[in-house]
Amino acid sequence: MSLKEKIAHHRRQMKQKVDDVRADERLSDEGRRQAIHRLYSKGMEIHNWLVEQYHAGREAEREKLHAKLFKPTHPIGQFEHIRAATRAEYGRHLREADGVLAPGESGEYNVSGLQRYLETCELAGDELGAKAAFALANEKGIRAVTDRYLENRPEIREEYAAFKELDRSMRAPNALESIADAFELGPLPEPDEIRGYQPEGAQTAAPIETVLLGRAE
Repeated sequence: MSLKEKIAHHRRQMKQKVDDVRADERLSDEGRRQAIHRLYSKGMEIHNWLVEQYHAGREAEREKLHAKLFKPTHPIGQFEHIRAATRAEYGRHLREADGVLAPGESGEYNVSGLQRYLETCELAGDELGAKAAFALANEKGIRAVTDRYLENRPEIREEYAAFKELDRSMRAPNALESIADAFELGPLPEPDEIRGYQPEGAQTAAPIETVLLGRAE
């Protein structure tokens, strides 16, 4: 069961539990309100935790795909000093590629220059240089370079497509996605019985003037 499915399941469970309390004839009106209030408060705690887990999971998946696609890979058991040297070499390639792509007098990116940089790295078998060009082109949205890189690596096309779709949906969800998230991830509906309800013994929030000035105006 996915986290969204768990959230939907929890929402259905909460509705059923509230309905069960409403139908309990042994409760007084006040007892019923208190029971629903406790039930709703606990239900919202669980709901918020599930929603946090959902967003954290999406972010972790995005970071995992980003690292696999755009960062140097290291064999299991490789010595740390070798990894550090690889990262440094990759950083050098990123700076080189960025310098090649830098806008000229026209103010436009030097796309052809980055294409040549990628081709040179490919011909030389320089995987770090090629990946640096790919990473920079992805960041800047230069399809001519990302497409060329992927032509030679069909095995990562699906992962790249998955990354782009996940990244887009997290950064700029479309209207339908926003509506769906508001419905699926939004707060549980507050039962009518407890709207504006303050349980006996619960502390009322202090006016802001009391908090800031030590007295209510």
